[in-house]
Amino acid sequence: MVRDHLCRRALSALARNTRARNKALQDRKTFARWSRKVRRNTAAILDLTGLSDHPLNPRLVSRHEYSHHVTENVIFESVSGWEVNGSVFIPHDPLYAPPYPAVVVPCGHSTKTGDNYQLVCQVFARAGFIAITFDTPGQGTEKNPGNDHFLDGARCYAVGHNSQRYFVADALRALDYLETRKDVNREIGFAITGVSGGGHTSIWTALLDPRIRLSAPVCCATPLAEHPVLDAYATCAEGLPIGRFTHPLDDVEQMMALAPTPQLFMAGAADEVMTSAMSQQLADEVTAAYAQTGTPHHFAFRLEPSGHAYTPDMARTFVRFADQHWLQTPTRPHSTAFDADPDMMPAEHLLCRPAPTPNMFTISSAEAARLRTVRPKLDSPRALHDAVAAVVPGVDQVRVREVRRGNRQTAWCADVEELLLKPEPGIRLPTTALWPLRPGPSPLVVMFDDRGRWASLQQSGWLAQVSRFLDREAAQAPVVMSVDLRGWGDSRPAPTAYDLAGWSGPDRWPTYMANALNDGLLGQRVRDAVASVRWLIEQPNVDAARLVIAGHGMGAIVALMAAAVLPTVAGVVCLEGPQSIESAVAAEHPGWPLDIFHPAILRHLDVPDLIAALPNVLCVNTRDGSGKVIASSATPVNPVDWVFSG
Repeated sequence: MVRDHLCRRALSALARNTRARNKALQDRKTFARWSRKVRRNTAAILDLTGLSDHPLNPRLVSRHEYSHHVTENVIFESVSGWEVNGSVFIPHDPLYAPPYPAVVVPCGHSTKTGDNYQLVCQVFARAGFIAITFDTPGQGTEKNPGNDHFLDGARCYAVGHNSQRYFVADALRALDYLETRKDVNREIGFAITGVSGGGHTSIWTALLDPRIRLSAPVCCATPLAEHPVLDAYATCAEGLPIGRFTHPLDDVEQMMALAPTPQLFMAGAADEVMTSAMSQQLADEVTAAYAQTGTPHHFAFRLEPSGHAYTPDMARTFVRFADQHWLQTPTRPHSTAFDADPDMMPAEHLLCRPAPTPNMFTISSAEAARLRTVRPKLDSPRALHDAVAAVVPGVDQVRVREVRRGNRQTAWCADVEELLLKPEPGIRLPTTALWPLRPGPSPLVVMFDDRGRWASLQQSGWLAQVSRFLDREAAQAPVVMSVDLRGWGDSRPAPTAYDLAGWSGPDRWPTYMANALNDGLLGQRVRDAVASVRWLIEQPNVDAARLVIAGHGMGAIVALMAAAVLPTVAGVVCLEGPQSIESAVAAEHPGWPLDIFHPAILRHLDVPDLIAALPNVLCVNTRDGSGKVIASSATPVNPVDWVFSG
């Protein structure tokens, strides 16, 4: 259900963007305005204002001479002073003389010591180019600590950052570094090319920086509707930044917006994930954009007989395209070594040993701590409501639109009913309700449990005890309702084919997709919760003024946020909930699902803010960021007694 719902919403958003870009192709002025909008959206999502003001602090680490090139390993600084480990490949042939044209080669999801990067850079040096390559954050590279794409990239969401900013920032700083070198021809601008994630870095960087005069993404770009939406591929967080689907920022749109900048797109015919059909579909659309700008010859698509790789032959194709469309010298001679495949260099000849910090983890942790000191105080009901509404779109309008009711079965002193609540198209919430067989109006207890709605009911669990289903002497008992919010309990997403991969997991794709819609799963569940409560308080013979909302685990956050926007909540019970979202951001190994990193939530609120602002909150066995119970939270108060005492 959750996967299907997110898929439909993503396809709908992408379809709107498709209609807009097709309209933009109708005339040149409209297309120019549309292209500027794509560039503005790209810049806004990355938020790299002021990057060039930071000192570069370059330094040479080592130098190695080979027959056809020289390699210099350098370090320079990027976002917040983190160190980029650049390897510069310099021509070493009398046919070429400085200053040389320069190419930036950002890595994909592997280290620069691999053949996709060092062989390509050697080919470029043999063609008379200076080439600089550098490790991507994480992926087993020299910049691995604190830069895991799937974890540290995801924690960036909570502070309102998108991890793609770090990949692009390194490429922008590589341009800054190249401008400091006397052997680089700065007058003609630069080229950028990379494979896989490095191809995406190439596209995003070219959109941001006018110094890029040629872009050549390789084995990376697809229509997002095909990949990763319809194929449910568990991509990295940097590929699905906050709100990407809500703006014209599809791969095809970003590549179209580069027109008329020369662009070479290469793909592998045997690529198993980014298939040749996907690549051809994208290339056809980009071709139309270049035709609209009157520069159809500035775009070329090459389907190479390879897999997901950047081969030396592809590098030679890049050189020939660059000679013609960038350097304007299609007959430029190349060295005799140009057509020979280079040998692999020893990995140690490319090492720079950059400092392990700062990194995504430390930057996000520091930003989370800073936000705690500057976000507005939730010192009134209006401030509390507005903070939740800022991170949960549509929370004030949501209602249960349809209810499917089952037969009631009497269990001692209560009727047990199974229901399906439908708050929006495609979403059905399995719900269990216990209706007391006593005169009302009855108080209400509503439970949201991330383990499933029966976890606190079965075998006389605490929620069942609250219902007083066995207490024939009680004068009154509450209505108890336990709801499986989307993705929990009976609606938990099943694994898909790509969940075979070690980096994947059933919560990864839904979290990233929801964040790309700028509507995180946590917020979607808050809407489910609010709609469920609103439905319940409209039922006959209930006392809405005596309403307790409870939550377990991630359900505790949902309960607090729902209570913040509902008008009459007598109390909130938080069982084994997180100490704070900040603590999960700051935990080296968070013990919480990825949807805790809700888009930009820490700019508006955190769990302690909600607890302090709400009048009656009981927290039992609170867990820290790593998921361990905090000893001081092991309160002797029984939640059953607490509910009845209120």
